Amino acid sequence: MSLKKKSIDGLKWSFFETIGVRLFSVSTYFILAKLLDPAAFGLVALTNTFIFFSEIFVEQGFVAALVQKKDLVSYHLSSAFWGNLVLGVLLFCITYLCAPWIASIYDEPVLADILRVHAITYIISSFAKVHLAMLQRELLFKKIAIARTTAIVVSCIVSIILAYLGYGAWSLVFQQIIFNFLQTILLWILDKWKPNLEFSWHHFREIFSFGSKVMLNQSTSYLIRYTDTLLIGYFLGTGPLGYYSFAQKIFITLTDLVNLTFNKVIFSVFSMLQNEREKLVKEFYKFADLMATVAFPLFTMAFVFTPHAVPLFFGEKWAASTPIIQVFSVAGILMCFYSCFNNLFPGIGKVGLNLRIKIFYLAVSLILIYIAVQFSVELVAATHILAMLITLIIMITFTRKFINLNVYQYLASIIKPLPVSLLIAVLVYISSKAVKEVTLPILIAQAFVSVAIYLGYLIMFKPDLLAELRAPRSKKGVKAQ
Repeated sequence: MSLKKKSIDGLKWSFFETIGVRLFSVSTYFILAKLLDPAAFGLVALTNTFIFFSEIFVEQGFVAALVQKKDLVSYHLSSAFWGNLVLGVLLFCITYLCAPWIASIYDEPVLADILRVHAITYIISSFAKVHLAMLQRELLFKKIAIARTTAIVVSCIVSIILAYLGYGAWSLVFQQIIFNFLQTILLWILDKWKPNLEFSWHHFREIFSFGSKVMLNQSTSYLIRYTDTLLIGYFLGTGPLGYYSFAQKIFITLTDLVNLTFNKVIFSVFSMLQNEREKLVKEFYKFADLMATVAFPLFTMAFVFTPHAVPLFFGEKWAASTPIIQVFSVAGILMCFYSCFNNLFPGIGKVGLNLRIKIFYLAVSLILIYIAVQFSVELVAATHILAMLITLIIMITFTRKFINLNVYQYLASIIKPLPVSLLIAVLVYISSKAVKEVTLPILIAQAFVSVAIYLGYLIMFKPDLLAELRAPRSKKGVKAQ
């Protein structure tokens, strides 16, 4: 099976995993919001924020390092396994000791117990990082999808039951523990690799030197994602922050739907071809084209359907989030293009450059957000568009240097879905103006027509892609050279 077919097969299973994990996690998030009282849900939010940031330090970038490493030997794998396990135990101890201090900052004594219990997941997840990296390296995303989807379904069901039984914030803690435990067990079953009793500082440093840069990249991405929330809460208060957070949740869900589906496959393919620049640039154009094919229609529909869909599904109280969601829809398209470059640089070993670009992006965002937050949340959302455009120009400039990117060919590859996206937007706008009120049946009809137009576009202009998606899957992985 060719690399293109292996990539398509990987994308299908990565998409399946993303849909499964995101569907259940987001659904659980909203269900818990209804089941838990405000105080308990506040604890859930605080714990969640700590979980996301701490997980970056548990992973230490080892998965990306093992996927990217060209000449991988047994010592790399075993050293990464034992080193990651030690780091997981170390972070558990640090969290256990610091939990009371963190709880005192938020004046929530029970938060200390929650953080201490949850910290066990750092040790559990450490056992699975090398197995996850090996499956990703070989593009065996079907096995990853089976493990993660099974784990999220079971853990979310248990979490909802616990919430009904009155366990409050603990329901999320146990959900995370069960998810990590089941995922680890399934990954060990699906990937037959087992660690040897060997450790090499030399090989560990090779992995850690790359992984630590990835970790810094991920930490910077975390700050980029959550800094605006902190500043809005400080300057504008919880009311505007509520509308902004609601819109941001939808924005993150949609961007993750695209980016998490593509990122693992794109990074793996770019890593494989890092020394074959002609093939690499061709694959880059293909992935840019494919990502645009998904991003343009998806975020265009989010833009045009939001004014009527939000009140219908979430109530009039969330109508003020509409303009924020629409601004985020434009930013979402740019974010998908940014994601492609964000995987290219680490894939060809330019992690340091990628980190410097992210730090620049964070600095620009902070300046723009600080100015915009003095006026409105809509303007804060708009800063994402400007900061992303500036960063994309810089990324394109460096990419021309490393892989001989032709800017005109790149723009030609991503602009193709724009006409059909604009057609969908115009038809939805005209049909909405033609009726007195957009009811649920009308909204469903508009969505059906929009999807039909998009599928027609794929049939007429992307027949090769549809053929690949229908092609039989190979049962074998693709070994990295």
